[in-house]
Amino acid sequence: LGGQFYERVSDSVESPLTCTAFALESGNEQMIICACDLVGIGDNLNEYVKEQLKDKLPISPDKVIISAIHTHSAYSYPRRSTKGDIKGNGSLEILKKLIPDDMKYVSLNTGKKSMDPDKMWDIISNGIIKAVLEAWNNRKAGYYQNAFGRVAVGMCRRAVYDDGSAKMWGETNLANFVELEGGNDSGMELIYTYDE
Repeated sequence: LGGQFYERVSDSVESPLTCTAFALESGNEQMIICACDLVGIGDNLNEYVKEQLKDKLPISPDKVIISAIHTHSAYSYPRRSTKGDIKGNGSLEILKKLIPDDMKYVSLNTGKKSMDPDKMWDIISNGIIKAVLEAWNNRKAGYYQNAFGRVAVGMCRRAVYDDGSAKMWGETNLANFVELEGGNDSGMELIYTYDE
């Protein structure tokens, strides 16, 4: 499972993870939005999927937007940045830099039926490609309406203190607590679709 700076291995499925694609075409303009139940989209995944779509779509793969809902209860896959800021498994690389000298990271070996991040790559990338192509090939005449609303969302989990320090999941009931780091985006963008 991706994220949270420690290795978590699931042993059951609570609810299926999905990849949902939505294709739009109006006149000479097209777009496909693909939302994935993942913690994030690495540059390598984005570029790989678009390269695979190049000869399969009649539109430019640059018109495909791939996003993640940012769940920490989804598959982990090798996320690598082509811009050089994150190499390998981003969370693990950061963890290795932060771990105290008297401790070491030990990978959990679950043995049978465990699927490592490299094996997940094919499942995730092929699922995105399939969803994008199905969305494009199943377009039908219809209408859409956009709307905007507000919804209460969680704040950043880093507590900031009056000495300038900050701590992930830090105590907020201390006398020197100042604020939670970062802002809060409570905007909820909506797209409603209608058939003919």
